[in-house]
Amino acid sequence: MRMTNPEKMQTLLQLAPVILVRWRADGRILTMSGAAEHCTRLALAPGDNYFEHIHPSDRDAVITRFGELETGRSEASYRLLGESAAMYHIREYSTLSNDQAGERDGVLIIEQPEQHLQQQLARCEKELQEFAYIASHDLMEPLRKVQAFGERLQQKYSHDLDEKGQDYLERMLHASARMQEFLNGLLEYSRVNTRGKPPASCDLKLICLEQVERLHKLTTPTEARIAVGDLPVIEADCDQIRQLLQHLLTNALKFHHEGVRPIIAVSAKVEGNQLTMKVKDNGMGFAQEHAEKVFQLFQRLHGRTQYPGAGIGLAVCRRIAERHGGEIRAFATPGSGAEFIVTLPVCHNRGGE
Repeated sequence: MRMTNPEKMQTLLQLAPVILVRWRADGRILTMSGAAEHCTRLALAPGDNYFEHIHPSDRDAVITRFGELETGRSEASYRLLGESAAMYHIREYSTLSNDQAGERDGVLIIEQPEQHLQQQLARCEKELQEFAYIASHDLMEPLRKVQAFGERLQQKYSHDLDEKGQDYLERMLHASARMQEFLNGLLEYSRVNTRGKPPASCDLKLICLEQVERLHKLTTPTEARIAVGDLPVIEADCDQIRQLLQHLLTNALKFHHEGVRPIIAVSAKVEGNQLTMKVKDNGMGFAQEHAEKVFQLFQRLHGRTQYPGAGIGLAVCRRIAERHGGEIRAFATPGSGAEFIVTLPVCHNRGGE
């Protein structure tokens, strides 16, 4: 029995060893190769709109490019959102043509040219997880003993020490406290990926108001005012969204002008499937050239004695945003405050479930 052309096409698709998608020009996926169906990390499925799988920051440019392509071939690099909001850098090769009915359809071939880089990143992630285990078990235990015996020495024998001996003891306790702060920060940073939860319904306004209440001890002395606008409900890891908002609000409260009432505004808007949330303050700000530096681990723009902290909070915020398939950026002017802008998907595609 001879196969028809559509049957031949379907057979070829199933046997193709590459991630290949047959689609309409409006983005609708018609059929996929066997390799694409088994590539669960990309979470593509027939009937899905391919454009909805593209990272929000890249989507408009990709749609515009396909809209301008009447027929022929095209190639581009961008990001896809996969299972559990994981982000993948891909390179896409595509063709468009008109079928017998006049419909514009084509074929996409997806490859990951940065696979080697991703493997390196995966190894780094594994090393970070291993370090987190060492930090939580092997390093924390002796550090706790140093702190415990140092505090006992201070409580029971400080009167036997001269002024220099007491100074040494104070420095030892201060250094051990700083070390614990660093280790706790690294654990928090590493656990964004290792202990993350699947997306669930998150009421951003409720979560933000909870964090404002928790920060009562910081807001009361300065009479700080935190205005929370209309924030939507999104799909996300709610615990990590709490972390993100806690760090952003704490950061805004910490770096305020002495003698000036801190005023912080949290706002959001939704366009399509993209949330844009802003946290703006009237604090000290910083030079825009340092906008990337503030998101790096252990990076500080101010002295440790004046502004305590390990310099990890904003790095955690970026890691959380990226885990959700979003991003975070900073805009500031010295002396005129700062604004942190977080973009996140409102809903996460679950592969057509």
